Amino acid sequence: GYAWQPATAFLDTGNQHMTIIDTSFARRHAIYRPASEAADIFGGELTGSGLGHAEGWTTVQGVVPGATTRAPVVTIALKVRDQEMLIPCAVSEMQGHDLLLGAGVINRLLAAGFRLGAGSM
Repeated sequence: GYAWQPATAFLDTGNQHMTIIDTSFARRHAIYRPASEAADIFGGELTGSGLGHAEGWTTVQGVVPGATTRAPVVTIALKVRDQEMLIPCAVSEMQGHDLLLGAGVINRLLAAGFRLGAGSM
């Protein structure tokens, strides 16, 4: 159903562009599936829009200078403690985290009274 799903997140204060959601997490929760997969599962056409489809596309830059990739963009509902928000996010392969929270989300959390400090795993 449409219940909140737990996720691991990394706060990336250097990410000024957009929050990123891991491809596997997005697939597992039917947030995004490539067009061919979505057509098979949801009974739509390859060019149709709807559940599991990209709403747009963006360019994601990695840590390697000049390295970029084209990534689908979807809107997700995000809840961090008592803060809920609808945000656009890019879908991309990641290792170790379900979400890489960008500066836009981090700034909203700071405005709501959250604090960043040294932590431990």
